[in-house]
Amino acid sequence: MSKYNFLWYDYETFNLNKNFTFPSQFASIRTNLNLKIIKKYKIIYCKPDGSFMPCPKSILLNKILPQYCEKYGIKEYKFANKINKIMLKPYTINIGYNNINFDDIITRFLFWRNLLNPYEREWKNKCSTYDFFNIIKIIYFINYNSLKWFKKKNKKISFKLSDISKINGYLNKFFHNALFDVNATLFCAKIIKKKNFKLFYKFIKLRNKKNIIKNILFKKKVFLYLSNKYPFFEKEIFILLPLFIDNKNKNKLICLNINSNFNNFFDFKKKYNFKKINNYIKIININKYPIIFFNIKKILKKINFKINFNLIKKNITKINNNIKLILNIYKKFNYNYKYKKILNINFDLYNNFFISLNDKYNIKIIKKLNINKIHNKKFYFYNNNIKILCFFYKLKKYKKYISNFEKKIWIKYCKINLLKNYNNELNFFEKLFYIKKKYLKCSNKYKKKILYFLINYARKINPFNNDINDW
Repeated sequence: MSKYNFLWYDYETFNLNKNFTFPSQFASIRTNLNLKIIKKYKIIYCKPDGSFMPCPKSILLNKILPQYCEKYGIKEYKFANKINKIMLKPYTINIGYNNINFDDIITRFLFWRNLLNPYEREWKNKCSTYDFFNIIKIIYFINYNSLKWFKKKNKKISFKLSDISKINGYLNKFFHNALFDVNATLFCAKIIKKKNFKLFYKFIKLRNKKNIIKNILFKKKVFLYLSNKYPFFEKEIFILLPLFIDNKNKNKLICLNINSNFNNFFDFKKKYNFKKINNYIKIININKYPIIFFNIKKILKKINFKINFNLIKKNITKINNNIKLILNIYKKFNYNYKYKKILNINFDLYNNFFISLNDKYNIKIIKKLNINKIHNKKFYFYNNNIKILCFFYKLKKYKKYISNFEKKIWIKYCKINLLKNYNNELNFFEKLFYIKKKYLKCSNKYKKKILYFLINYARKINPFNNDINDW
């Protein structure tokens, strides 16, 4: 473990929707395992390409204007390459706050549309990823007094990074800025490490899914599982018995929730509802750093959570006697892993996960060759989506050198992107209407300035004003 180091990182984006967003800012700090800074912070801004309209809610939150990114940012392919190099340094543990549900998804889509491997940073050069939000949840359950907790008006605890870091002494007005969020995460990590040294490193060691499989599946032990959902609720505690790894998706471990009454479960009929079976079967994503405890009784005493152990013993005997029936039930009500077809190629990673060797070879050549050689050479692709991705990569990288015909294709592509509603995202005119409405009602001068700049940016990228001569 001594060779390893942490890369604390965060993104700010142009949209709030994680499944349809483009990054505006990236910040990172590299530390050793003792949380001493090895390399000072790095901030990179990304130029918007004009094919999307930023979400006004997101811009008002992080206060990073597209005009600022155009002036001080770099093109997206350079932005992606820089981040890839930072994350792929040997023995790097890429860690953020709630990065499972946000930053990891942004990184994958960013690398995908810029012809980089979206998953290499999770295994190559002995690199790996982890989510610091998991440690916050563990501390909340096991050692509540290690941190101060911010309570909302409804008396529920807030797990927002800004609330946790503020109440523990991190004074900062500029939250939702990538660098300040990285510093806030590191600040909380230092407090936890001082008070819970062993616990801090115990769960970071479990970031590797091979270790999880060894601990769970081979031992076949009953374990306590905390949900990975965000926001986090106290009810999401499960006592699980591992069964098997799914054949369709090897990252999914099928378990049974044995802290429930199994009488109805074994009265299986053809009319039995899938939703009822779903109450008993629990699927754990091994690649999403699940929070697992084997010393169940000790943990339950600490968190004052009562469980009927006699019921658990009875359920285990029932399961052992009816294991074939359980497998049949699961087969009949199996989950479908077919991903929805996404119209926008930039975010259609999961339908094109396996790339042929021929297409990989073509991608390498396209990234290395000069613009003159690319124009002269013909490429043959097995996957049509990879072909389209490579075409748009070429347009973005060599904007000055492309033909009028290619410019027309790019302008059409921008129009489609701006006018369509992808993933419940507002289109160009809906966003513009929202900005103007907000601008007229807004009394805050600073926010009004931001909205004014967004209106100016909207005029610039208006899909009906785009012309070849603008290039």
